[in-house]
Amino acid sequence: MAGTLWGRPIEQNSSEKAAANKYRYDNFVITNKNQCVGAFVFLWGQKQERTPTWYGLFLENGRHTEMTPIIYFLLIGKLPEIPLPVGFAMTVLNENRINVAILVAGEHL
Repeated sequence: MAGTLWGRPIEQNSSEKAAANKYRYDNFVITNKNQCVGAFVFLWGQKQERTPTWYGLFLENGRHTEMTPIIYFLLIGKLPEIPLPVGFAMTVLNENRINVAILVAGEHL
């Protein structure tokens, strides 16, 4: 697994996690109904693991991650009436997500 220079794994962003969950559900749960009796969400809530957002569907303040409406859709069959805004991000990594910009207090980029 790719990681930072200080040994931490690189976390997928919320959109990537949502797409990965939908892909796994569509390609492994739905397509294997004879061998798969179902699936479950790892954590329907918030908990500090690798980061607060690594597995959880909600943040500590109760706001949703992008995985939440996807899981809702997979369970209910339709998207929630109030969609979650997407596309907000802050990038500190370059395009390969490995060479991390290291920020030092008092220095400017």
